[in-house]
Amino acid sequence: MRVLLISPLARAGTFPKSSWMPLGVGFVASELRRRGHAVSVFDRLALAGRIGPDKPSVNRAMLDRYRSFKPDLIGFHTVSPMMYDTVDSISLLEAHFQGPMVAGGHHATALPELTLRRIPALKAVVEGEGEVPLAQIADGDAPEAIPGVWWRKETGEIVHTPPKQTEDLDRFPVPALDLLDMKFYTRPNLTKVYGHYLSSASVIGSRGCLHRCDFCAVRGTQGRGVRFHSAEYVVEWIKRVLKDYPVEGFYFHDSDFLMDTSRTETLCESFRREGLHKKIKWAVQTRADHIEPGILKQLKRSGCVLIALGVESSIQHQLKAVHKGGSVEGNERAIRLIKEAGMAVLANMLIGFEGETASDIESKLDWLARVSPTFYAVRHLLYFPSTSLYERRGGRFLEDNEWTEANLTGYYVDSGSNAPLYGTYKRLEAQRRRRFDPWRRRIAFLRMNSPRNAIRYWIDGHKKQEPERLA
Repeated sequence: MRVLLISPLARAGTFPKSSWMPLGVGFVASELRRRGHAVSVFDRLALAGRIGPDKPSVNRAMLDRYRSFKPDLIGFHTVSPMMYDTVDSISLLEAHFQGPMVAGGHHATALPELTLRRIPALKAVVEGEGEVPLAQIADGDAPEAIPGVWWRKETGEIVHTPPKQTEDLDRFPVPALDLLDMKFYTRPNLTKVYGHYLSSASVIGSRGCLHRCDFCAVRGTQGRGVRFHSAEYVVEWIKRVLKDYPVEGFYFHDSDFLMDTSRTETLCESFRREGLHKKIKWAVQTRADHIEPGILKQLKRSGCVLIALGVESSIQHQLKAVHKGGSVEGNERAIRLIKEAGMAVLANMLIGFEGETASDIESKLDWLARVSPTFYAVRHLLYFPSTSLYERRGGRFLEDNEWTEANLTGYYVDSGSNAPLYGTYKRLEAQRRRRFDPWRRRIAFLRMNSPRNAIRYWIDGHKKQEPERLA
């Protein structure tokens, strides 16, 4: 069977210079290939990143791909803030394609029945991990025999089978990166291995998380518990990328990279044994309560240059309110230990907690100035379906409103309950940056980047970026 996979587009005018690879789509594509199916990926975000925020051109290119590839099955990756684009894409293709269309990803997993009801053109929705269910659909299996599928019976009744996790992750082939726009996703940038101007790729060595933060949607698609790829699998993945692409850095998307210390040590040993620590710089994300001097030494020796910490807040009652666990003191200790180990630390913070005030935001900025992580990023809380935070504060927005661009960007980007607070943060943070940050940031940049990469960053920054033209 010929399967076309479509990844959605962000709102016009917000396309990033670099973005995370859609590894989930890559995994689905590689499993389909393994079973003998022909696969094509049309990544609407990556195309817009290259040609500019021109949605009509992206739509025309998508229809051209559909006509040239002639799929038998079309699959859509769904994300709640971008769901309007998936709805638009399905509407466009519905006028030309008479075969089955299937949706998967976080949004479809969180709201499977509603997704089927809202989008009648969909034949089915995949709940949870998509590799096996979509491959079985392509194989022609009856829906009753496929785990995690929602579909309509001829009577119109919507029925489903329970999802099932694959425990042995190594059974899945490495993502089909050749089907992704690797020129776009590996372009040099400062935001993947944060602060390091590198051509970088994404990698993931585990699925799931043992913690239950109210705002996190990982459990929706990755289920309960944690499953790991072997160190051999991860090393082979990285070596394959280095062989095929001019990549200098990697970012690990594991929700909590240090949750299993012995596995981390094994992975670090494998990196050193294969000489990867001399070829790449890499970064991970983890929790502060896993940070200890011994494992930091191992990471440093193995080429890790940055750790992103889910600090979330410098106010203890806010951490408790979202069941984050840990403590403000623990976050401070982790930041200090990482810096002492000679690595950079990115402190990820949130605003928009229930009852938060401008005074709380000032307190967070004071804390950041005092604790002084190498970098920090502050974002407002987003309410994703299937999370406890959405159930408590989301107001049934997705259930009670149409999934239009105006509604979803209003809810997730432009307004919502956090918009005034985020505006306050940006104003206060800009004032402090002008006073304190410029030289510290420049010095950190020069310390972390080779003269060659610093010069490349300067040259690239002064180039006029012309949008690419479609043939």
